[in-house]
Amino acid sequence: MYIRPNLILAGLAVAWPLAGCGHLQKSSDVLEPVQIIHRYSGEDTGLTELGVMLVNSHEELQALASQELIQHEIDFEEHSLIVLALGRQSTGGYWVKITSAQQSNRELFVQGIANAPAPDAMTSQAETFVYDAVVIDKVSEGIELRPEIDASEGEPMPAD
Repeated sequence: MYIRPNLILAGLAVAWPLAGCGHLQKSSDVLEPVQIIHRYSGEDTGLTELGVMLVNSHEELQALASQELIQHEIDFEEHSLIVLALGRQSTGGYWVKITSAQQSNRELFVQGIANAPAPDAMTSQAETFVYDAVVIDKVSEGIELRPEIDASEGEPMPAD
């Protein structure tokens, strides 16, 4: 069955932002910007599932089955890794980008963009597995991840 790319991204726009809407933030919780220390992006055939993941250890990174990210030397004593993966897509022309993150005492809000090719775009007819990952200062275990991912179509990837 063929699913149009814009339907996939429409689902993302609904599903990811709603992940953080099930609760009300207390007024005493202050959101602090999270500095992005380093970025890794590209394609990784190991990242076959759609999602936003927080990785705090080498074991968690190995469990993702990432072929590319596992090759980088990330100091998980000092850092955490946020991964935004679009999963398996049937053509080229897709991209994802983590644009920012903020943290409160108990939650990590991750903003990003997931882009599908325009309906009339010429794309490669090979499967793609795009991801974007950012290294940040270590976040505590048990923090709740709150993805806020916007969907777009046919847009150029923004520069860093």
